[in-house]
Amino acid sequence: MKNEPFDTIVNRRLSGMTFEGEQQVFEALRAQDTPRMPATRRRFRLAIALAILLTLLLGTALALSLRYTAGYSARKAADTALMQTYSFEQETIGLFWVREKQQGDSTLFTYTPHMTPKKSGEYQVLLKKDGKAEATWSLDGADPKQYESGSLEDPIWGPKQMNTYLKLKNAYYGKAAQFDWENVSQWTLAQRAEVFGLLRQMQLAYGETSSYKDIVPDQDDIQPEAARQLAKEYLMTTYGLSEDYFEAFTPSLVFQESLEDHIRRYHIQFRNAAARDDYYLPGVEIFSVTLQSPSGTFEKTSWYLADTAKRSLPAGDLTAYRQAVTEYMDSGAFELLCAADKGRLAQRMVKAGLVDLLKDTSYIIPGPGMLDEKEAVRLAQDALRERYGLTPDMLTLFDHSASLLKQENQVVWQVVYVGRQVLRWGGSEKPPIGEYTVVMQAKTGEPTKVSWSLDGVETGRFTKETWGQAKAYDASVLPYFKALMDAVEPILRKYGPGDWYDMAVPDQAAYDKLYRDSGFSKERYPHDLPGPDDLTEEAARALAFSALREELQLSEEVIKELNPVYAYFLRYATYAQASPDMPVWSFRLHHREGIYIVDLSAQNGELIIVKYEPAAAGNG
Repeated sequence: MKNEPFDTIVNRRLSGMTFEGEQQVFEALRAQDTPRMPATRRRFRLAIALAILLTLLLGTALALSLRYTAGYSARKAADTALMQTYSFEQETIGLFWVREKQQGDSTLFTYTPHMTPKKSGEYQVLLKKDGKAEATWSLDGADPKQYESGSLEDPIWGPKQMNTYLKLKNAYYGKAAQFDWENVSQWTLAQRAEVFGLLRQMQLAYGETSSYKDIVPDQDDIQPEAARQLAKEYLMTTYGLSEDYFEAFTPSLVFQESLEDHIRRYHIQFRNAAARDDYYLPGVEIFSVTLQSPSGTFEKTSWYLADTAKRSLPAGDLTAYRQAVTEYMDSGAFELLCAADKGRLAQRMVKAGLVDLLKDTSYIIPGPGMLDEKEAVRLAQDALRERYGLTPDMLTLFDHSASLLKQENQVVWQVVYVGRQVLRWGGSEKPPIGEYTVVMQAKTGEPTKVSWSLDGVETGRFTKETWGQAKAYDASVLPYFKALMDAVEPILRKYGPGDWYDMAVPDQAAYDKLYRDSGFSKERYPHDLPGPDDLTEEAARALAFSALREELQLSEEVIKELNPVYAYFLRYATYAQASPDMPVWSFRLHHREGIYIVDLSAQNGELIIVKYEPAAAGNG
């Protein structure tokens, strides 16, 4: 298939498809030979060793006998009762969030759909001590005429609609998997319009809508090459860049019509080579422009740089560059300048009428009779050592910014130390090291203010083994914090931000142990290495595949398509189905239509959970 022209493939595959409802979608899909290819936005890695291992395991896994924890048996019984009572299919159960709650001797399972909860209602299964289960639906009392037809256009989505929705969206992912999404930025506008037009029609079939559609420009529209040139010229004008600057950038175009205001727009990006792999890698630069057609009106523009220090402004008058200066200030590039450059840039901004972007701060260029910046920073460090006990080694955890300011009719030096970014600390959270500020007389260096943003937060005495429990990291804790950062960085650098979830089991274990040994909770950092009494990864993996065959009835064809497979060993699992003293092997097995999850006891191989989370449950 790769040797055929793209248009030939698309035309052959899609030529017989019409879209008047879900039945037409199914019939057209059944009539075609559907190759298995990676789905959009999911990274599939070809691991030769894993493939060999899976081949070896395929023949033996079927013979493995499965055992079940009490928790898994209860959940399985609840799922079965729900499926039998309301005719749900096995995969459809994955469309629900499931909550478990004890009610005396019984267990109540509540099933809430990931999507359309108001239309779909909520299901519950009460599992009694004797094993009997009662399934109910919050909309059991509704008029059956509102959902019995099974149409996705009905006001209520009952079990029929849920089953149909899953099948249709799986058909969507199956069709989407036929195309080369890794090179989608290089598709022609005609290719985009044909592929996304098809997929949009399928979305409509299962009840979802979109606010735009991909189209091809007509004779009255700005043509693609002209749009690229207009966009580049607009970027040059907006940011004061030369045409030569864009020689290292690759343009990509999307042309769409809004279904709300019916305006046709080009969305154009210029990306450098570093931006092809990961948005956050060092060196990434991306220009983005939105251009209306045929009016030629520009709506939005932005310049993203992963390395803020590389951002620049044009020389001379800045009056025409409000957008560029605004992004410069918002990105933090201004704070990276030396005090003299801050003062000079501030003067240019005032002269250009951009004083509002300085946010009521008056910057001054250092001159005769004032401390120079190097001396001001040295005195600030002395003040921080005296007030907070900070040493130069501790200050390497911070970035500093020095400014000469006019405050209350006095000229002062302000030196600010802001904690550096910490890899994988915890989502948007930052380590509690705070921000230090020193304000001093510009001529004498006498401190008038020495402060810490976390002053007043409870601190205590901690050791190397307990400091992870601290609410604020003062000078007594910072050496331990720095030692931990130095230890975990080599592990994280092996993978990169987009791949931290893909750590090998030994690296997961080493990373989490460093945190546990520092006093952080084992519940937050539960990964470990299996011990002599635990199942090996190979044995646990074989059981996981056996569970998929027997519990979810996966075919060998689907089994072979599971890639990538992520393995995790949790010494201290804390979720509901696992007891605190039960080490767990957890597997996440990706398929183009969803993710299969198998958790089992690492001690005896008993199944804790086996479930399927279809891509249809999310927003993909």
